[in-house]
Amino acid sequence: MPYLEGLRNAGLLHGYSLPPDKLIFVPGGGVQYWPVSQFPSGPRPPVAVTHGDRSRQRVALTFDDCYSGLGKLLDTLTQLRVPATIFPTGGAANAHKDLIREARDRGFEIANHTCTHVDVTRLPTPIATREIADCNSIVRSISGTGTAAFFRPPGGAFDARILQIASSLGYVVVNWTRDTEDWKPTTTADQIFARATQGVQGGDIILMHSQGPHTLEALPRIVKYLRGKGFELTTVSGVLE
Repeated sequence: MPYLEGLRNAGLLHGYSLPPDKLIFVPGGGVQYWPVSQFPSGPRPPVAVTHGDRSRQRVALTFDDCYSGLGKLLDTLTQLRVPATIFPTGGAANAHKDLIREARDRGFEIANHTCTHVDVTRLPTPIATREIADCNSIVRSISGTGTAAFFRPPGGAFDARILQIASSLGYVVVNWTRDTEDWKPTTTADQIFARATQGVQGGDIILMHSQGPHTLEALPRIVKYLRGKGFELTTVSGVLE
């Protein structure tokens, strides 16, 4: 689709779809697509990232955990026409199968956040491996496609051993550039907005949570600000492509 690719590179599109020809939104008569997700396809060289391509005006919105609040988050992102990557745990996905299917059907990228939200650096290698593999298996059993090729360790905690485990399973370790700390009860909507936007750069990966007490309050402001500054809002696949 060279025509659509040209529009996207010119900043006139704000996403692609999965599969590539699936229409997600038709705002004002204009077509939008989501980025095509990468999926694990066997062992890969160890890679850990906190941001994407700095030369492009693209920012990834990411949302962790998904134990609660996922339904309202998906509705808000859909209303705002915003692509995003969600990182549910396997346990959360298993408890909210309908919402994981809904996320898949709406084109959101679903990545890997372990099965039980445990600090994997404290686990023996076989158990750490199972935490990642089981999350993928659970999401696959629900959505049919498994998780995208991105693993976010809980708390951002990883070391050389965990990096090697993740790469052996076909995952890039993805943390973040900007932490909104929205999960804390004391974090206000204004603080979330400021942490997501102040000094933002192309390639930034913004960390938020589905259950953040004030995340949904801050999200429309964040989206409006970033788009007003010319940033394309996309997924992890979108900033890494």
